[in-house]
Amino acid sequence: MPQFLLDPGGLAPDARSAVLTGAEAHHLLRVVRTRPGDRVKLFDGRGRRWQGRLAAGGAPDAARVEALEPLPSHEPSLELRLAQSLPKGDRWTWLLEKGTELGVSHFAPLRSRYTVVTPAAGKAQDRRARWTAIALAAAKQCERGVVPDVAEAQDLDAFLSGLGAPAAAEVRLVCLERSTAPPPALAGRPAHVTVAVGPEGGWSPEEVEALQRAAFLPLSLGPRLLRAETAGVAALVWVLARWGDLVAPGDP
Repeated sequence: MPQFLLDPGGLAPDARSAVLTGAEAHHLLRVVRTRPGDRVKLFDGRGRRWQGRLAAGGAPDAARVEALEPLPSHEPSLELRLAQSLPKGDRWTWLLEKGTELGVSHFAPLRSRYTVVTPAAGKAQDRRARWTAIALAAAKQCERGVVPDVAEAQDLDAFLSGLGAPAAAEVRLVCLERSTAPPPALAGRPAHVTVAVGPEGGWSPEEVEALQRAAFLPLSLGPRLLRAETAGVAALVWVLARWGDLVAPGDP
């Protein structure tokens, strides 16, 4: 059963019970057809998660969950941002889902020199709402505690300008096709990692220079050419395996 997003105002002051309303209550009661006494998982989209039981009675358009107990956080130990040049067709939707499952906290869709996709003008608000809904659905399904933020598409220059200088515990990586660069040699464990992935046509030389001026380090994903969305997922897995939570207990 997926978990359900709880409005912060629906949590009781003692955090022992909560009330779902609106679309989440409808999904719980009418779509999933949860019955009184059934187990229910909740999250607030800000990192907190609970488990409880559906209470009997109550309003027909609301669901009261009682005997709440906190659940462990499933968030990565680092903040993970994916800046990706928009891929074609439904590949961006797929990437939003998979990135959310892997623990991305912020998606930054980019327009670069060789980006094929040109988002329709005048529909930015609707487009972003749809992307956010996709990330929310994935967060509910994979038991995230946080709903990732999804920005509106922007040019690479605007994105880099908005980043500013890297923080002390921040690492920035840019995927370069067929790069022979060795893995970044970094001391310590970063708290924030930003991964930049270009379109299937790759980054232009000028874009690579701009990324490197913004403190992005080259990351090689091997000698084979990868689709843009494959490169995004592979880079996320690389980061999480090195500094995150994709490590078995006892591994170094």
